[in-house]
Amino acid sequence: MLPCSQGSRSRAAEKACGICLLVAVAIPLGASLTCSLRPRLPSSLDRSGTVDLELRVQSGDILFRRQATFLSNTVLRFDREGTFSHVGLIVRVNDAVRVVHTVPFSGNGFLDGVRIDTMRAFLEGSETVDYALFRVHPEHREAALRAADQALRFYSRHIPFDTEFQLDSSNRLYCTELVWRAYLESGLALLTDLPNSLTALPLLRSKVLLPSTLQNSPYLRSIVTERLPE
Repeated sequence: MLPCSQGSRSRAAEKACGICLLVAVAIPLGASLTCSLRPRLPSSLDRSGTVDLELRVQSGDILFRRQATFLSNTVLRFDREGTFSHVGLIVRVNDAVRVVHTVPFSGNGFLDGVRIDTMRAFLEGSETVDYALFRVHPEHREAALRAADQALRFYSRHIPFDTEFQLDSSNRLYCTELVWRAYLESGLALLTDLPNSLTALPLLRSKVLLPSTLQNSPYLRSIVTERLPE
């Protein structure tokens, strides 16, 4: 049986990534980043719809999400081309659908690193405003399966979050790095020109792989996009 964290801890993922970026670049953000919470889930995230979505996913699929929170908007402040602020990799084991992703700390404030959540826990909550499911093209199906296995190995190794946002090793991982490296170590480089695919952020020594860059990989295609009306 796969381990699974509680939904309340899962929703800390995007908040944690936002905090980490905010602290790292130390740029004050204005009131323009404030976004009110949504009153309900997207239609496909209700109890029956989640089941429908789980039936559609495949191991190796990439799940992006955005929440209507200050810290989600913090991530998007730096990813100006982006729509989403957090990402995870779908794994299927014995018909159980899980999302492997990484966060700087858990709900109790301690470092957490790579973790596994149910899809519903990853997406649920009134803060969720949109998400998208991406998949590699059919000719790369075997690489997707290997990437899912690699993501599980990251979890089994208890790899901590990469607070310095460096791509030169797999000893620490941030959210987009986890997905990119899982595929890279499975034989598929999602980004064909990595040096020119990274974005420099103020006060960070390393350039960062942003969610929008990963989303725009030529090896990926959109399967599902869900967005709440304004």
